[in-house]
Amino acid sequence: MKPAYALLFAAVACDAVAADFRSADFGMSREQVRASEPDAKWLASGEQIGFITEVAGLSVQATYVFINDEFYLGGYSVVEPHADDNAYLNDYDRLKSLLAEKYGKPQTDDTLWRNDLFRREPSSYGMAISIGHMEKMAYWDLDKMEVAIRLSGDNYDVDLWIFYESKAHKDAVSAASKKSQLDGL
Repeated sequence: MKPAYALLFAAVACDAVAADFRSADFGMSREQVRASEPDAKWLASGEQIGFITEVAGLSVQATYVFINDEFYLGGYSVVEPHADDNAYLNDYDRLKSLLAEKYGKPQTDDTLWRNDLFRREPSSYGMAISIGHMEKMAYWDLDKMEVAIRLSGDNYDVDLWIFYESKAHKDAVSAASKKSQLDGL
């Protein structure tokens, strides 16, 4: 009986120390996030830092976004090139399946059609995405964060993203966005 309790405690303890995004927790400073990925070749732009890495066999840019020097939004942008735009649908389905395995069934799982031209041609769905006619997205609402995956495109350019956003920072982000808008007036 005791070994079972020890195993249960170890499993709960491991879950309790799981990071929010990669090795970082929301609220960490830029320097703490950099220290959490010591081997990364960091790129920086404004309130964002990131680096190229691999996730689920795909080349991605891992990005960390900050507000008031606190990490609040992490994400992966797939940078793996494909000659056939339909391959992005396969990547989306595989990544969504992995996210569902980790976080459970998504609260929303939608396909949005802005133009029905290719709707009845599944072999052309990649083209539909690349020109902005179709978009796919799924969303998980978790205790501490929201997770979303999105496949979209425009002008023959396809974007596949996974976002991890802190719920605790929503008010600060909203206030900063409003201030930025007002400052521009």
